[in-house]
Amino acid sequence: MQKIRENIYDVDIKEFEKLVGSTYALLEEEYGIMNEIRDMIVLSEERLKEEETSRGTLDEEMKRARSEIAVIRRNINTTIEE
Repeated sequence: MQKIRENIYDVDIKEFEKLVGSTYALLEEEYGIMNEIRDMIVLSEERLKEEETSRGTLDEEMKRARSEIAVIRRNINTTIEE
């Protein structure tokens, strides 16, 4: 990237394409990981709902977990959407 900033005419196009390709591959991998995390969040939320249904209520630790999961969900969704 520094080469590009200094002089665009000195850039090796194949090197540039390789850099761009590897950047897209890295981003694709990161989005895949974030989607896996989102799936785990959904599963955790479902388990908490099942627990609440079976017990009638959640204890304080489970309520805190639900709150933390909501924050993680919001952060992951924001990141994926950007």
